[in-house]
Amino acid sequence: MKLFIISLLFGYIGLVGAQSNNTEYDQAYFDITIDAAKEGYPPAQLRLGLMYLRGEGVPKNNDEAVKWIQKAAAQDDIEAQATLALIAGVSDDSRMDTAVQLKIGLMYLDGEIVPKNGDEAVKWVRKAAKKGDAVAQYNLGVIYRDGLGVTKDYDLAIGWFEKAAARGNLESQFYLASYYVEGDGVSKNYAKAAKWYRMAAVQGLENAQFRLGYLYMVGGNGLQRNYNEAARWFRKSAEQGYTKAQFVLGTMYDSGRGMPQSHAKAVKWYRMAAEKDYPEAQYNLGWMYFAGEGVPKSSDEAAKWYRKAAMKGFPRAQFNLGVMIFEGEGVPKDSVLGYAWMSLAASAGDEKTTAYLSIAKAKMTREDIEAAQLLVASGSLVDLSSKKAKNSSKKTE
Repeated sequence: MKLFIISLLFGYIGLVGAQSNNTEYDQAYFDITIDAAKEGYPPAQLRLGLMYLRGEGVPKNNDEAVKWIQKAAAQDDIEAQATLALIAGVSDDSRMDTAVQLKIGLMYLDGEIVPKNGDEAVKWVRKAAKKGDAVAQYNLGVIYRDGLGVTKDYDLAIGWFEKAAARGNLESQFYLASYYVEGDGVSKNYAKAAKWYRMAAVQGLENAQFRLGYLYMVGGNGLQRNYNEAARWFRKSAEQGYTKAQFVLGTMYDSGRGMPQSHAKAVKWYRMAAEKDYPEAQYNLGWMYFAGEGVPKSSDEAAKWYRKAAMKGFPRAQFNLGVMIFEGEGVPKDSVLGYAWMSLAASAGDEKTTAYLSIAKAKMTREDIEAAQLLVASGSLVDLSSKKAKNSSKKTE
C-alpha cells in the first residue's frame, strides 16, 4: 500500500514539475523523494538523481546523482538506464538493450531530461528498430508519419509499421488496417485491412474484432461479404464488453443475418449496450418492447427506453416518444410535450415525422403549438421531459 501511495504522488508531482519558489514545498518534496528512494523505489531513485544532477531543491552533486540513478538502473528501470547512458556519453552501444536505445530516442523527442533533438531521436530509435524491436519500429513509423524531427514520409512510416505489425505489435496492426480502410497513404483495400485487423483481433483487441466484423458485414474493396464471419467477430468483441459490437450483434440476431433469427437474443444484446447509454441500442430496445418482440409487449418500457435515447438526441426515438406522449400511450397524455418532441425530431431532418406532424398539428390550438415550439427553441424540452418522467414513475411506485 505504501509504494502504491508513493507512486501516485510521484505521478502527480511529475506532471506539475519539481521546481518551485516555495522553499517549504521543495524541502517536503525532497524529503518524500529521498524516503521513497531509500526504500528502493526506482522512480524515486531516478527522480532524486535528477534533482542532484540539476540542483533542484538541493545543491548540484554529480556523484550523488549518478549513485541514485545507478540504483534505479540496477533494478532494470529503463529510463534510469537510458539516463545513465546519456550522462556517460556512450560511444559503443552495440551491446545496449534495444529498450534503452528506444528510451534514449524518446528522451530526445520529448526534451524532458535532455534538450529536444530530432536527429538524435531518430538515430536512437532507428538503432533499436533495426535490431528488430517491434515497439521501436512502431515508434519510428509514428516519427515518419508525423514528421517528428524528420521530413514526413508516409512510405517509410508504413514500411516500419509493417515490420512492427509482422512482429505482433498491436498498435501497428491496427493503424495499418485503418489506413487500408480509409485509403490513407495507400490504396483502399478491405482485404489487406482485414489481414491486419485479424492479426490484432486474434490477440484479443476488441476494437479490431469489431472492425473486422464490420468489414465482413459490408464487404467490397477486395473483400467478399460474409455475414457468418461478421457475426463471429462481432460476438468475440461483444463478449469482451465492446458496446458497439453488442449493439450490432443484437441487430444481426434481430434480422437473422449470419445466425438464426432470435428476438430474445437480440433483446439480450440490445439491453447490454442500452444499459451503457448507447442510444441506438436504447431505441431498438424500446421498439422491441413496443412491438412485443423477444419480450412481453410493454408501452411503459418502450417509452422508458425511447426517452433515454431521445434525451441523447436520437431523432427516431424523439419522434416515437413524441407520438406516445401525444397519444398518451404508456405515458401521461400531453399534446404540447408530444408535439415538441416530434418537432425536435423533424428539425434534425427525420422526414418520416412530417406526415404525422401535420396530422397532430391539426388537432392542436395555436397556443399549444406556440408553447411546443417555445419548448424546442428554449432548449428546456429535455429537462421538462425528465421531470415529468420522474413524477410519473413516483406515482407508479
